[in-house]
Amino acid sequence: MTETDILVVTVTELDVTSSITETDFLNYTVPANTLGTNKALRITIRGDALNSSGGVATIRTKITYGATLMYNDLGGSAASDASRRAFNIDLILFAKNATNSQGCYGTVYLGAAGLATTGIGDMGDNEIVSSTPLAGVNASEDSTASKVLKITVTNSVNASTQSTRKLYSVVELIAV
Repeated sequence: MTETDILVVTVTELDVTSSITETDFLNYTVPANTLGTNKALRITIRGDALNSSGGVATIRTKITYGATLMYNDLGGSAASDASRRAFNIDLILFAKNATNSQGCYGTVYLGAAGLATTGIGDMGDNEIVSSTPLAGVNASEDSTASKVLKITVTNSVNASTQSTRKLYSVVELIAV
């Protein structure tokens, strides 16, 4: 039987706009001994993005656990549009049968700017700008000590016409 405990939920909106500064979407200190040798963290982030700059824009996403940069990539190029695009970040950070070995896998989806009757997105089309399964490099962090888990975003346009907005995030402990 698998147990799931919610460790932290953030429902405060964070809007990264008029900035090309790397910004924390999630900054969570994983308590010592949380991952152990056989546990995992499930991270869920939901939000939306706007690019009405008149040109293409991108969003860089980084995932760091402790001192290890596990993932760093530039997202797909989103064309300019007056409508927002939904995005999902789903990640699993897991112990690799040891307290000093971790891995991460997940997906990042960025939808196209769709004109739903109400809300964001267009279910009538396969409107995805970027859908990326990701695998981070292995970490060799000592999980018997507290470690910071960070997910950051960086906009490519320093103007009010590019906005990357986190609406909520959840970190769950998955234990067997």
